[in-house]
Amino acid sequence: MICSKCSNNIDDDSLLCSFCGSTVKRDNEVKVSKDINTKTSNTNGGIFLGLGIIIAIVGCVLFFISAQQISEAAESIIEIRSVSGDSIAEAYYQGIGKALKGFAMFCRALGISILTIPMISALRHSNN
Repeated sequence: MICSKCSNNIDDDSLLCSFCGSTVKRDNEVKVSKDINTKTSNTNGGIFLGLGIIIAIVGCVLFFISAQQISEAAESIIEIRSVSGDSIAEAYYQGIGKALKGFAMFCRALGISILTIPMISALRHSNN
């Protein structure tokens, strides 16, 4: 290494110049460590983005499957027919079936709303 003040050769691990006594600046080491940290954070951002997308897709599929099953159950409850005509029980079950169809719609909307959170957080993390 060369002293920046007197231009004499000094040892690489020296803190002071043995000729003029000035302190040795080590700017190059700091720049290298900053570059290494920057590259590491960029690869982590891609990993978080990928995981966020995968979690959101799997979650949406699961929410839609469960909402479809609830909707099918509601349809079967609505289609209940009584043997002797209209009865109070039939009206009750038809009301429950309609409520379950509404709940299925709610599950779909809630699933989409909740599962956008990992996507947004992954996108924000990858941009930083």
